[in-house]
Amino acid sequence: MLNEHHWEIRIRAGSSYMDLATSLGGNDLSLSFEHDDHTGLQFFAYSYHIDNLQDEKAVATRLFSLEAILNGALRIACKNIPCRICFVSFAPASGGSSRDVWSETFEEYPFSNNPDIDIFTELNRPDKHLVSHWIYLSKQFEAIRILLIYVGIISTATSNDKILTWSTLYKCVDTIKHFCKKVGINYEDLVDKSKLKRFTSACNNPIVLGVYARHGTSNLEPPNRPMTNLDEAIELILDFSNKFVGAYVNKLRR
Repeated sequence: MLNEHHWEIRIRAGSSYMDLATSLGGNDLSLSFEHDDHTGLQFFAYSYHIDNLQDEKAVATRLFSLEAILNGALRIACKNIPCRICFVSFAPASGGSSRDVWSETFEEYPFSNNPDIDIFTELNRPDKHLVSHWIYLSKQFEAIRILLIYVGIISTATSNDKILTWSTLYKCVDTIKHFCKKVGINYEDLVDKSKLKRFTSACNNPIVLGVYARHGTSNLEPPNRPMTNLDEAIELILDFSNKFVGAYVNKLRR
């Protein structure tokens, strides 16, 4: 049996947050909001995956990782770049001082081993929404979890973020290819091959992307029609990721 939540998470998010908050299923993450007469709309979240943790540093690390998985699921499901949901701070749900969500490390499996988290009612099934369904599946399947994390850390907010995003997108491609091969899916059925070639040839060539490239200085010749627009590259890989997750889940159900 699940107890009352021990920790409350303060959130910063865009206007689509409220629709998502009322749509998610499962027990992995609960999103909520309320209107305050003095401060306006306030966004909150709760998770049983942090309620068993007492050490504040451990809570911050787990939230840092859960935020990436949530945003990865949201981005892949939508196949676009919605406003990020940011876990800003956390505090005891019963009241007390708050702490920032910041961590020097990343927890690659940020989930509690409490089996009661996976007991839910018909009305609260994780698959009532694609985002909660994929978060739920990421606990069971490494392929989905890794991909959600990579997509979840994509950012174009700063120049440094953009440099790192090109290599993160390539990691998504490597991950998809690896797990497609592992379960017998032809990855070429999931993506426009010509666009993928334009993306990879740009990523691998510093003559094209400079410091944004996946590799350092080399003697490679510049490719024909490389994909140099980051927004186009993100759109391509998000669509590729969306189709992969769907195909992977269908494959495992057979």
